[in-house]
Amino acid sequence: MPVITGSLVSDRIVIHGSDLVQNEGRKIGNYLSVFLNFDHAAERRILIEKLRPQCHTIPMQNEEGQKLIELTDAFDVRWILGI
Repeated sequence: MPVITGSLVSDRIVIHGSDLVQNEGRKIGNYLSVFLNFDHAAERRILIEKLRPQCHTIPMQNEEGQKLIELTDAFDVRWILGI
C-alpha cells in the first residue's frame, strides 16, 4: 500500500500519484500517472508528438484508431491518452 496517495480529477484530466509503493513489481519511489481525454485523435496526436521524443514507447500501427494510448516519459510519468 502507498504511504501517501492522491488524485486530482476534472472533466478532461485525472492525475494520480503516491510517494512510496511497496516493491510488488514496481520500483520503490514516486509514482505519477496522468489520464487525458481528448475529443479528437488530431488533438491527441499533437501531445503525442511533443511527448514522444522523451518517451519510452514503440510507435504503434493504427495509432489514430486506438481508444487508449499509454506513454511513459523520461521522468517515469505514465500518460494515458484517450478519445
